[in-house]
Amino acid sequence: MNSIEINQLLKELHGSLAHLPISNSIAYEIILISMLFYLNKKELSLKTLFANSKSTEMGVRHHLNRLIEYEWLEMRQSENDLRVKLVYPTTKLIQQYERFHKIRFDEKKVT
Repeated sequence: MNSIEINQLLKELHGSLAHLPISNSIAYEIILISMLFYLNKKELSLKTLFANSKSTEMGVRHHLNRLIEYEWLEMRQSENDLRVKLVYPTTKLIQQYERFHKIRFDEKKVT
């Protein structure tokens, strides 16, 4: 996936996730990154999340823990390496993304 495709997907995600209850840009960024990896069928490690975020590790951790607490994201240990923690969107987040993605594309068909 090249940078043009990634930017296009981020724009699409930005529009589709705009209605989620996210009041903080760090939390929003975490969701965008996790959905980007999910949609590309790639595993997102905690280390990769920190590396892809513009925020500090401490800030990301705080908001990641809140997103996990509210069941938007979940963290699991890698089956291949128990030292690695992986971040996944929950069914709740995936359904919200699909719902607003469908609404957005249905609106485009009408206009």
